[in-house]
Amino acid sequence: MKYLLLVSGTYSDQIRSSMHINRLLIDTDLTADVGYYNHLDKQVFETRYDLVVCSRPNNPEILQYFKMRKMPLLIDVDDDFEAITKSHPGYNGVGPGNKTAIEGMNKCLQMANAITTSTEILKEKFTERYGNKVYLVENGWDNDNENWKKSLFPKDPNIVYVGWGGTVTHRNDFNLVLNALHLITKKLDNVKIIIYGDPEIYFMINKIPENKKLFIPPTEYYIYPGVIGSFDILLAPLLDTAFNNAKSDIKLVDAGARKIPWIASRSTAYLKWYEGGCFASTTEEWEENLTQFIISRAKRKRYGQIGYQKALTRESKVIVKDWIVAAEAAKYNCFNNK
Repeated sequence: MKYLLLVSGTYSDQIRSSMHINRLLIDTDLTADVGYYNHLDKQVFETRYDLVVCSRPNNPEILQYFKMRKMPLLIDVDDDFEAITKSHPGYNGVGPGNKTAIEGMNKCLQMANAITTSTEILKEKFTERYGNKVYLVENGWDNDNENWKKSLFPKDPNIVYVGWGGTVTHRNDFNLVLNALHLITKKLDNVKIIIYGDPEIYFMINKIPENKKLFIPPTEYYIYPGVIGSFDILLAPLLDTAFNNAKSDIKLVDAGARKIPWIASRSTAYLKWYEGGCFASTTEEWEENLTQFIISRAKRKRYGQIGYQKALTRESKVIVKDWIVAAEAAKYNCFNNK
């Protein structure tokens, strides 16, 4: 069996389809090639693939080549690109501000022999449009990655590290916790704020003293578990928008995998996950939950262990079964004209 994984090179590729393909490579006799939409090697077009896996495609011309040659197409979309807000950095690139990209993605989804999504909301939306060829493959983690057991740096046992990680797309979301972080660092001495990924968000906490904050530059996703290992508490703020409510629970899954508690906004996926942390909507709630976790090591440990037990249900060896079902459906539908 030989698969082709088509990606755009985003962080999402590493979290989603790349992780599942890696698990398949380990557990089966599968072989795979990786191709990038903006630079496809000639060999890709000369190879016969048993399945073509497409991550977030919006170029139907590329997919049409494989479609015409009767190669099964499995398309994975893990965000609601049509719901991207105007303030989001991706609005004019892959969102409603770029009609060509949105129309291209819809054409790709129409061509798909099977579609995978990361949330129930996306599954319902795509099923309404494209019928019963849509499958839920939730986000997970790979326990074989040794970095889940490491920390990026030696931690001071007398300090409680409050961490946030993300990209430029979450700058508006981060405003939800900004005041609480300022208050908590004034109130408590044994706390340090870690910002991972976006230097602009680190700049947003410029009023916090240097000895109470730390910036970690972006890394490959393989290294990311070690970054979270540097946290004692994980923050997951999200504004209440249609785009955010279609997002997955991956941050809470990650926190559980690292046995640390989380504090999160009441988004759809986060509320469904529920285990291992606390929810917050106001500055007062963010500050109160932070205070309770910071002053109580026992509470952090208890919530972290609860989250870990839940996270085991999303380990890659579990999730890959759903991926295989979707892959087999794509092949069946391709050759049975569905």
